[in-house]
Amino acid sequence: MYDDPGFQRLAEALADPRIAELTATDRPLTREHLEGIDSTLLAAVEDTVADGLEWPTDDTAVAVSGDDEPYYDDARSFGERAVRDRATYNNFPIILAAKPNRPHEGEGMMEFMHRDRLYSYVTKPYLHRAHAVAPEFMGALQRIVKADFSMADWVDALSRAVIDEQPDPKDELMLKASKAAYDLCVNLMRRDDLQIQYRMLGMSTDMTIDDPTLELRT
Repeated sequence: MYDDPGFQRLAEALADPRIAELTATDRPLTREHLEGIDSTLLAAVEDTVADGLEWPTDDTAVAVSGDDEPYYDDARSFGERAVRDRATYNNFPIILAAKPNRPHEGEGMMEFMHRDRLYSYVTKPYLHRAHAVAPEFMGALQRIVKADFSMADWVDALSRAVIDEQPDPKDELMLKASKAAYDLCVNLMRRDDLQIQYRMLGMSTDMTIDDPTLELRT
């Protein structure tokens, strides 16, 4: 039990057995994979696709390899990276703090940027998908990180979780939840997600995501 209700909700959401399946490595979360986990998740797929955010397929998912660390790390190794290099994850905690958003119909780019200062993060398609398939987990994590964690605070929490002899349970939970969210985002990433994001913002690009860890860390 946690004395902070936000952390308690996060712990309960992370304990959902579906989260372990959704974050398993080497598993792009195609419709077929989601149906095998829980067929009710397909409703989230259809809602997301209806909003113009295509879903990953075996052909469009970002390929991962044994070199794509920290995707293949366990939670402790994920935290140890924060100890070795405090800039390792760069903008990932900002992605965690971002609540999925997009321009309203007819809203200009400058208006949207003014309305949501995290515009370049809240429009990440894989973030939208992650919140769609795991709303309780991703929502609980987003609210905590946004309210209580700067980038430095987040790195400090992960560092303490692996360095302290008796870590604060909240730090340990933040480490485990952050690693799960990292893996979930990779599993929901498409190579053309930057193109989808640019279209959402009324722009265009030919850029692709070839390295999932580079996308999440920079």
